[in-house]
Amino acid sequence: MRKDLIDEELSREKQEKDYLDDVSLEIELIDEDDKVSYKVGDLFLSLKQSEVTELLEKDIEAIDAKIEELESKESEISSRIKDLKSLLYAKFGDNINLER
Repeated sequence: MRKDLIDEELSREKQEKDYLDDVSLEIELIDEDDKVSYKVGDLFLSLKQSEVTELLEKDIEAIDAKIEELESKESEISSRIKDLKSLLYAKFGDNINLER
């Protein structure tokens, strides 16, 4: 996977996590017996506040795991790029430009 694509996906996942964190804080302000609409796929379900809170926590955990995985991939790719650049600069010196 290209580093640019990983960076874009990582940015989207972090934005989604921020959104879920904000929603989670707002949901906590609602009474426990009140119904809240929760989106599952293309459906909206009316669930109790406590059920929605549990589902949001699971969603946040899943996104955290995905963010961690993407950061790991990005780190591996960056390390590999750094190694390749050092090899190419050692071979070609200043005759090659590898910076964007």
